[in-house]
Amino acid sequence: MQVKLELPGLWLRYLIAFGAIIILAFVHLLTATNSFTSSKVAAERLNVSGQQRMLSQRITLFANEMVFSNLDKEKIISRIQLGEALEHFADSHKRLTDETAPGSLARDMSRAVRNIYFSGSGGLDELSQRFIREVNIILNGSEAEAQNSVHNINAVAPFQLLDRLDAVAQAHERRAKDHAAFIANVANSVFALTLLVLAAIGILVILPTRQAIQQTLTTLKASLAESESNRAMLEATFEQIDQGLVVYDADLRLVSWSRSFEKILELPPGWARKGRSIEEYFMLNAERGDYGEIADGDLEELVKRRMDRLQVDRKSIKPHRYVRKTAKERYIEIIGNPMPGGGMVTTFTDITQQEEAKQKIERLAWTDTLTGLLNRNALNAQLSRSIADAERTSMKLAFIIVDLDRFKPINDTYGHAAGDFVLQIVAERLRETIGSENKAFRLGGDEFALTVFFNDADQIHYLIDGLAERIRQPIEYEGRELNVSATVGIAVYPDHEANPVELIRKADTALYEAKEKGRGGFRIYDQAVDRKVRRLRWIEDELDRAIKREEFRLHFQPKVCARDTSIVGGEALIRWQHPVKGLMPPGEFIAVVERTDLVFPIGNWVMREAWDKASKWVETSNGEFSLGVNVSPRQFFDVGFRELLKELADRQPELTRYIELEITEEVMIGNMDEAIDILKFVDSMNYRISIDDFGTGYSSISYLHKLPVSTVKIDRSFISALGETARAEHVVRSIVDLGHNLGMKVVAEGVETEQQASLLKEARCDEFQGFLYSKPIPSDDFEVLLSKSQQARMNWALAS
Repeated sequence: MQVKLELPGLWLRYLIAFGAIIILAFVHLLTATNSFTSSKVAAERLNVSGQQRMLSQRITLFANEMVFSNLDKEKIISRIQLGEALEHFADSHKRLTDETAPGSLARDMSRAVRNIYFSGSGGLDELSQRFIREVNIILNGSEAEAQNSVHNINAVAPFQLLDRLDAVAQAHERRAKDHAAFIANVANSVFALTLLVLAAIGILVILPTRQAIQQTLTTLKASLAESESNRAMLEATFEQIDQGLVVYDADLRLVSWSRSFEKILELPPGWARKGRSIEEYFMLNAERGDYGEIADGDLEELVKRRMDRLQVDRKSIKPHRYVRKTAKERYIEIIGNPMPGGGMVTTFTDITQQEEAKQKIERLAWTDTLTGLLNRNALNAQLSRSIADAERTSMKLAFIIVDLDRFKPINDTYGHAAGDFVLQIVAERLRETIGSENKAFRLGGDEFALTVFFNDADQIHYLIDGLAERIRQPIEYEGRELNVSATVGIAVYPDHEANPVELIRKADTALYEAKEKGRGGFRIYDQAVDRKVRRLRWIEDELDRAIKREEFRLHFQPKVCARDTSIVGGEALIRWQHPVKGLMPPGEFIAVVERTDLVFPIGNWVMREAWDKASKWVETSNGEFSLGVNVSPRQFFDVGFRELLKELADRQPELTRYIELEITEEVMIGNMDEAIDILKFVDSMNYRISIDDFGTGYSSISYLHKLPVSTVKIDRSFISALGETARAEHVVRSIVDLGHNLGMKVVAEGVETEQQASLLKEARCDEFQGFLYSKPIPSDDFEVLLSKSQQARMNWALAS
């Protein structure tokens, strides 16, 4: 019974033992399989992480080659390689972070690895995403954006990104080792228990487990070897980039650096070594003169200041970026960024060529290329500095605007090359006159500006007199003497203004007033005339709009025959029909017209309108008619006006002898030869030429016999004095005799009384013009008056 009883218990124990072995074997097999699978996944994770490390290095290398290479072929190859590497890097990152991605390795990720990937702003996921974005900007952005992104990935990829990838690899490796150790303990336990019951079954269970562990360790070693290969590739890349790269530890001592660092900074052989402090680097630069001339005792203070700018303390480095000029005139761009845990990574780039090109562009932007003077772009900044200097030295500053007179005729007559030569000579004279301590500017066209420091008002008057004298000196150009003068406006700091913009405006106001008083003079700003100038400027603006709105009208004043007072001609006089002010007489706007370039379009309009009227009135008067058109001095010398005269003459050549161009003696002063050439050209087309306001000039008789002039008009100042002084009568008789002796017709302007008309008849004057016969009237009224005069003349002829 006992035997029988023992047998079932023995078999039960054997059965329990065998069952335990089976259960342990099953558990062991499950553990081994899980270990094998986990090890395989860990190895694959390590492999993909290693690929990411290698790809990040390749991307960094290709990005630098693409942006900074000087060869187009290398840029294209690098761009292709960069795109491919970026695609592989993005796929690897997605496999490691996205659980929904095909072949994802993100499932069952350890907490340690997940923290590395997704730990806030410094996580590997964010670094990788930023890395991918910056590379996309390099591929698709502008050149400036690409360069900025290269600097960004240079600061991130070689250090922060790789450090994070290393941390991932180490975490995977630790987990694999821990897992392997755990499995080994389980296997050993199962092996010990199984060996007590059935050694053969235990061996069959343990051996596969040991083999799985061995295979896992082999896979881990292979992954570590690949990681080391990637690290070596990174170091090789580090050495090949053109930028100087340097890494400082938390104590700001050299850890590693690229060969380009030593080359760009021209460090002494062997100077760069591990452990060198950044203070030693600053000291070296100071001793070489890279920070300028420094006394020996100030070197340590300079190094301290630079350290203070660099950091709050040795553990808190400030990001910084600046350009430093070395003692050898080279420009180095320095970009430094702190590293997590302390330390700093810094890049050095030689940007000498870019900086020199930039400075050249800036010089061109601030300099007038024709004269070498500062230009209008430089005016406000330089004027502000000059005002500050004047305030600091308790001096006064004169801001002077110089506007050349009679420059446009030189351009029109002799060409722009002659005009440019004149501007260059004037610029040189301005520079020499004001001296090196003052500044000269060309504002554009024939307008210049000067800033002059002074203490006494007499200094400015003396300077302006000398300046005017220098500018008036003849300029020799290709065998000709070219003559210009200048009109000057002046405003003074602090007397008139402290604001640069207002100082310029007030000098311009003074110039405007000086031109109103007559060219060739100067005017210092006076608040009393500011309102007048503002009105003149309003008129100027309105005149510009008046041309577009066609607000101008022509009135005509008759010229009558002295013998029978019949109308034998007229003078075209412009009027302005302003929409608000009504009909404005010429005295309110003609001076503004002649001072500005509006004289050219308005003068041409007058000429065309007068031509159209003359073509009609000549027919109704049987050819005994002439129409006078006033020509301003500026218009007279304008090439465009001469082209208009030729255009009209070509259209109706028979009409030119009825058109009388009235010029003043002013055109002869200083421009005799040029004026004679123009008058001969006009005469060749059979236009009549009349000297208006005769007797008011300075050299009437000296030039009159040289000109193809058909008529002289006695100035109204002589006519108004007739009957009051015997001298006026003698002057009028002399002018009439002179004109007749030269074969010219003589016309008296401003005849207002019968006594004046009687005395003029006695003096044998040919024609009269004045209020005694008619004021200037609209064309329709003039036409009626002309028709009546012609009818009366015909009746008189029939009666006689």
